[in-house]
Amino acid sequence: MNNMNDLQEYNSESIDPEIFWSEFRNITNVLESDLDEVQSQLTTNDSQFWRRTFCRAFFAYLEGQTHALKQLFLFYDWWTVNPDTEQKIRNQKHIQNKDGSAKVIQNYLPLVQNVQLLFKALAVAANIEPIISNDDKSWDLLAKAVNVRNRIVHPKKSEDLIISDDEIQLIRYVGGWYLSNASELLRKRAQLDIKKIKAMDKTAREKFGSSIQLPELDLLLDEFKEDDQQ
Repeated sequence: MNNMNDLQEYNSESIDPEIFWSEFRNITNVLESDLDEVQSQLTTNDSQFWRRTFCRAFFAYLEGQTHALKQLFLFYDWWTVNPDTEQKIRNQKHIQNKDGSAKVIQNYLPLVQNVQLLFKALAVAANIEPIISNDDKSWDLLAKAVNVRNRIVHPKKSEDLIISDDEIQLIRYVGGWYLSNASELLRKRAQLDIKKIKAMDKTAREKFGSSIQLPELDLLLDEFKEDDQQ
């Protein structure tokens, strides 16, 4: 059984794949469950309490999922980006001391920049052009949603705690936008792997008369075909 110290070190540099995937699933499942439960409560009882709770749960999911996907990228695709980008994905920054020596410090980007960095890195790993340009209006909408979260988490006056109808719809839109684009990037990345595996399988059959046994490959391809038809 994994001890708590193992679980606290959930990142691509300090844990083995078994712990990584276990924590990846656990974190995602808990955050998704929280969000679904709060959404259900909000649907039946649209109060300011549940709106604030939904906003907090949504951003916990967004932050947690972004971290998890960055770790996924670092596990498999860190080499596809330049050192400066890799460093940012690792939440690190190199600085120079007064004596000329260098050290690495922790450096966390704001959420909007963090998501932009993640989406660009996943596009590079999938060998495709970025699916969202930097000037896309959706980044402004994400920033506005972040402002709503910041306002209710750090209220300065009572009205800061009120989430309007437009703001709750904004948060929901941003959630769908994030999931749609993250899923598309992961899908493209998986398709690239499948293409490589099929090429390797063809070579193995032609050169050595053997085949790469991947029983899940056809299932993945079928899922992608179904997605394309929807």
